[in-house]
Amino acid sequence: MEKPLSAHSFHPSFAGCLRVFPFQGASGGKRRFPRQIQGAAVLRPGAGRHRLPRGGGAAHRPAAGGVARFPAGGGGIDESVHRKRLYKVFADGQAWVLKLFKVSGNYASNRVAEHTVYEEKLVAQLKERGIPTAGIRHVPEGVEGYVEGFPALLFERIPGKVQQRPDYALERIAPALANVHRVQMERPLALDTSFPYDDTCMMWLKAFENYQKNSGHSPEVAKAFAALAPVAMHCFPGENRARWFARSAALHNHGDVTPKNVIVADSGEPRFFDFNNAFYGPRMADVVDGAFEFSLAEKYIHLADFARFDAFIGHYAERSPLTAEEREDLPHWIGLVGLIKFTKEIRVLLDRPQQSLRCKRALAIAEFTLSRAATT
Repeated sequence: MEKPLSAHSFHPSFAGCLRVFPFQGASGGKRRFPRQIQGAAVLRPGAGRHRLPRGGGAAHRPAAGGVARFPAGGGGIDESVHRKRLYKVFADGQAWVLKLFKVSGNYASNRVAEHTVYEEKLVAQLKERGIPTAGIRHVPEGVEGYVEGFPALLFERIPGKVQQRPDYALERIAPALANVHRVQMERPLALDTSFPYDDTCMMWLKAFENYQKNSGHSPEVAKAFAALAPVAMHCFPGENRARWFARSAALHNHGDVTPKNVIVADSGEPRFFDFNNAFYGPRMADVVDGAFEFSLAEKYIHLADFARFDAFIGHYAERSPLTAEEREDLPHWIGLVGLIKFTKEIRVLLDRPQQSLRCKRALAIAEFTLSRAATT
């Protein structure tokens, strides 16, 4: 039976407005719901037109009237790198998405709470500049925005659909990313820069070096590591990265430019959301990341097509042209970003060696990187 409880501990304006319904887990027993949001009326999966990306297994389907818990990563993408929980919530007559943050792949785990504050400010300022994205319900000063001991943000639920499977409307999606960048190039945001891209680079370059020493890789993966070693040697010197960074516009990057982080409205307008991996640094990091991800096609690796790589960059440049220096440095960016993306796939593969998808993605990234990356 429905039992109304106060949600004041998460957000005072929701006190008395939220309701919770008992949730029957896959085993049939009741699963404990976050204490701070007991009383939340949570929408069933697929309610309305906006469907959040999710794993899709039977274990994640709630009983009627239950809580929809969505594992991160959209069917196997990013479960280990982004451990967070998503809930569809209804409050104040409006639909919201509650997100609990645990760790991220782009910064140290002890900075998750700090980055959550940064993300909220970044999203607010982008919306003020006219960038269409999911707004965040601000937690008043002095109120802790925590659920189950983890930092949490309450996002507005925006209508539309997430298209993880090709074909992608790159002619709309890439310019949408360019708009996120262009409003900052015209007038910088009033945000600190304490999450620099070079910290991300060093985190993953060191991980590449460590994972390369692992003797348990398959022959194909071990061969890819050996082939990528010269690329890594070119990316390791800080002076090389500093030179590439200085030749690209510095701004606050989205940090995870993937199909699952784009909602396409009924009008066809794409909207980037989920700035959980945002950082400050050269825009080429975002541009090349998006070119990789829309080529790889999320979990649909059999539909990967690197013809989309240059198409993505081309459509981006139609809205915000690349400089001659950025174009000249593209082989360096392919090497750096490709190496980081390869290493992220290996990280999950080592944790979950049964995931053939991760192996296929890693090898596809390595093959393309080796075909286009600079080593000198």
